[in-house]
Amino acid sequence: MKYELDYQGATEIFESRVITSIPPITGRLLENSYLPEFDQDILEEAERLNAVLPLIKWEVDNNDLSRAMSDELYLYYEDLLKGRLDGILDEDEAPIIIKDLTESYIKAFGKDTLDEEDKYLKKEV
Repeated sequence: MKYELDYQGATEIFESRVITSIPPITGRLLENSYLPEFDQDILEEAERLNAVLPLIKWEVDNNDLSRAMSDELYLYYEDLLKGRLDGILDEDEAPIIIKDLTESYIKAFGKDTLDEEDKYLKKEV
């Protein structure tokens, strides 16, 4: 599917925000300056993911993951694993979105499973 706000475009907007920010640059600063650029009430779900994923990735890469973005990361990764992102991501961008989402989740949480899966796996053992 093609949306007006694609992942590449959102990433470019985010990177320009980082470049023009006055140090020290923090995740909280970027959340407050970058996210308001998007009216999240009118974005399709895939567009919303496209908007927040560059911020999540930056926060994870810079060891500055906020509680709000941690929750977003967990929920989007859960959607990915449960197939709820199937068919809504732009087919050309889906591989990089899935890669960035998965790598960010593993780096942030140190695993590639969800908490509920961890509980289930422990019961099986």
